[in-house]
Amino acid sequence: MAQSWQNTITIELNGQAHAYTRIQSTEEAAHYLLDHWPGQRTPAYCAAIRSCTKALKGEMSDAAAYLLFITAVQEAQVALVMGRRLIDADSFEQDMQQVLAESVLEDLHAPPFAQL
Repeated sequence: MAQSWQNTITIELNGQAHAYTRIQSTEEAAHYLLDHWPGQRTPAYCAAIRSCTKALKGEMSDAAAYLLFITAVQEAQVALVMGRRLIDADSFEQDMQQVLAESVLEDLHAPPFAQL
């Protein structure tokens, strides 16, 4: 069952300055992707939709859906503000999730591997 995310994401609604929405769960991310997505329907967008659907069905973790949603938002260059929520999660777990999210984003922007 979908849970609230450890981080709240605030993004511009339909790409309009000063019109923001807060995304706090996989369900809210799915609604944003389907109803308010300002970007193109790229492979990252499709991966985010699939991951949200799978997480809502219990076939994937909410953390994975979160990371793929962030990836699609970054790729679409949608204005993004991230803030930590006050929850009972262990700080080590939160730090590891942040490092993983940053690593995924760095990998997306890295040049392809050189052919040997």
